[in-house]
Order: sequence, then C-alpha cells, then structure tokens
Amino acid sequence: MPAPAFASIERRMATALMSAFGNIVLTDGVVAFGAVLDNDVESFGEFGLTGERRSRISVLRDDAARFSGGAVLTADPATYSVDEIMALPVSTWKLDRKISDDGHVVSWWLK
Repeated sequence: MPAPAFASIERRMATALMSAFGNIVLTDGVVAFGAVLDNDVESFGEFGLTGERRSRISVLRDDAARFSGGAVLTADPATYSVDEIMALPVSTWKLDRKISDDGHVVSWWLK
C-alpha cells in the first residue's frame, strides 16, 4: 500500500494530467466530465491476430463510478454548441468494456 503522502501526489498528478490532456467534455445524462478521447487506437484480439481500430476514453476514476458496459455517453450539450456537436465525426458513444483501472484513471473501449 502506498504511503499516504504518495497517494495524495498520485491523485493530484492524475487530476492535473486529465486537465491538461483532456480533449472533450462528455455527459452520461447525469453529470458532465472531462475525458481524453483517443480515436483509431489499434486493438488486437485476445485469442489471435485479429486487429481493429477503435475509440478509447480515459477519465478520472471518480467520474467513471457510474459507468457500466452498454452505457451511452454524449458530447456535453451544455459545453458545446449545436454546430460544434454537428461538426464532430461522432458525438455519441456506447461503453464497451473496461481496459484498465490504475486507481486514479480508468480507460474504456467505446463502440
């Protein structure tokens, strides 16, 4: 278990990195939160050499507490104008499965 001081530093660093690198504000219909959206990430199958390009989001663990597979996320209409949302290649995503959770930042594959 990390020392309390180090845990505090980790938490502050994760928050600062999400603030610096976050490139979209999403909502799950309840709250809005910042996220890092990566498009066209190469994903390789677990049982063979099948590959695909998918979208992935990374969010602070506290913001992902309500996430479950199949949940729908959208670009936040309170943050973006209708024109900005229409200009996005995709503005609605469905959570597929969790990729990782390091205790501070959670990553999910999107559909």
